[in-house]
This record gives sequence, C-alpha cells and structure tokens, in this order.
Amino acid sequence: MNEDCFHLGLKALIRNKEGLFLILRAKNYWDIPGGRIHKEEPLLNALKREVFEETGIYQFLKIEPIQLSLSNIRITTSSYDVGLIHYFYFCEVKDPSVTLSDEHISYEWSSMEQLIERLAQEAPKELLEKLSHYEAKTTS
Repeated sequence: MNEDCFHLGLKALIRNKEGLFLILRAKNYWDIPGGRIHKEEPLLNALKREVFEETGIYQFLKIEPIQLSLSNIRITTSSYDVGLIHYFYFCEVKDPSVTLSDEHISYEWSSMEQLIERLAQEAPKELLEKLSHYEAKTTS
C-alpha cells in the first residue's frame, strides 16, 4: 500500500498593530503558534484554542487562510507513523500581550524578514516564499 495518512495541524501567523509578527522559541527551534485539531472541533475554534493555550491571546481582529503545506514532520502513533499537513492562517490581534505556555521558552515580535529567517530550519520552502509575498500584499 503506497497511501499515506496525515494529521491536520493549524498554524497562526500573528501580526500586531505595529506590523510585527509573533515567533515562539522552543528548545531547539523557532515556531509560530498552532497545533492539531480535536475530534469534531471546527477549524477556527481549534486555531483560537491553540493560540490561546500557547500564548494567552484570545482577541482577533482578522483571521484569514494563507496556505496548506505538507510538513516534513512525522508523528508516531500506536500503530504507524503519519505525516502532518499544516493549514496556515494570517491573524491580526487586538491585544498583543503574550503569556507563554510551558511548550515554549521565549518569544519575540519580529519583522517578516526575521520571521522567515528563523523559520527556515523547520518550515517548507514554498511557505516561506509565499510569506515573503504575503507581507507585501497585507501591508499595501
């Protein structure tokens, strides 16, 4: 059987009023807020829940889909391993105050250029390319 199984994860590219983007530091890499969907949970509810759990942010001014990307991450389950597809969303937030969960050790608000540089280790190249164009589209 050549078919693969995947989990769907959601990721939030969060921009504050100053035009800076939230990036989170885990032990060995940089990331943006997100996680996987619970059974029967609507996508936007899952995105908001994950962002709140990881950052304490709960008020959004805008949420808009950006792109689906196949991750290079594999997840081991009890029976087999599965791939991971991320659905990336652009989010503008009302209150940019951050309260980190224990999943991350620090955070920073950065320019899109800095964010792309930090995510380059983990993120798919096509996503990074899209983000560089996406910033120009959202700021004009």
